[in-house]
Amino acid sequence: MSTEAFIKRKLAFYKKKHARRGGDPKRFTESMKISPAKGGVDNLLSVGNGIGDTECVTDPISDVAWNTHAHVDKETALAHIEELTALTPPVDIQTECMTSLSNTCQSGKLLDLDTPDELALRSLILGILHRTLGDFAGARKLLHDALKHYQNADPNSWVGGVTHFELAVLDMKEGDWRSVAVSEGNPAEGNTALEVWTHAIKNAKDTLAHAHALCTRETDLSSRLDSRIVMLHEEIDMKMRQLGI
Repeated sequence: MSTEAFIKRKLAFYKKKHARRGGDPKRFTESMKISPAKGGVDNLLSVGNGIGDTECVTDPISDVAWNTHAHVDKETALAHIEELTALTPPVDIQTECMTSLSNTCQSGKLLDLDTPDELALRSLILGILHRTLGDFAGARKLLHDALKHYQNADPNSWVGGVTHFELAVLDMKEGDWRSVAVSEGNPAEGNTALEVWTHAIKNAKDTLAHAHALCTRETDLSSRLDSRIVMLHEEIDMKMRQLGI
């Protein structure tokens, strides 16, 4: 699907949501609780391998930087988390940065996010932000929550593939962290650095296979996701050559 067609679908989605909530269709932006600047695929896809230093690549079509959420500083990441968890319904997942229910729903009040698309997108963004902060367990919970919601997503058909992709990046990021811990003699890890990497790479490759399976011609912006999958595969292969596996 072309970018133009995707944008039209998104506009129709929010106009329909606003009309369902009794609003003037011309003021549909009032029902857009997650800014397109935060929730666009351009800002979500991590670039590079997530193994070490990662470049911020410019897309030839949109000419904007990708992977915004994957490279924000701690203060900005926490601010984004606070903003997203303030939306209703509350996020029912506890992490290092989200230690209690984010908010309470007032009886009779319209929910900020009332579609599977929006719930999946919020969890996806929160998962990426938690991974950026180094809370890998929290990130994994949130990314799996995104997968739970995306099954019924309509205009955001790319969410499933992107979430699997981000889980693969998480596998590699966590593998890097665990391998460093082992190298520094952390007895809690219980494995050699090579064993840690072997496990992380297997998981990442399996997860990328799921991402690729969801990257079909019918998927919104599939060419962009496919190019990122290819890049991550190449960097995983490079890491395997470095490790001799």
